[in-house]
Amino acid sequence: MTDSQIIALSITVLAILGATLINNTRIGDVKEAFRAEMDARFTKLDLNLEHRFNSMDRKLDQLLKLVADHDGRIRALENRAH
Repeated sequence: MTDSQIIALSITVLAILGATLINNTRIGDVKEAFRAEMDARFTKLDLNLEHRFNSMDRKLDQLLKLVADHDGRIRALENRAH
């Protein structure tokens, strides 16, 4: 190999290594941005699910009160019949 070939090969290898380092840095930046976005989305989803479960709990409490009221009325009617 001549000196000019070695220099050309060295420049090529250095360019490839430099591009790889820059690319890895950019991938890391994208990964961090993606992680932050996903954290925000999961937080929003968690709040939404908590709201929905609280709503379901309130509706279930209303239904249980209604069933208890009906149960009381039925018992009163049964007691009158006896």
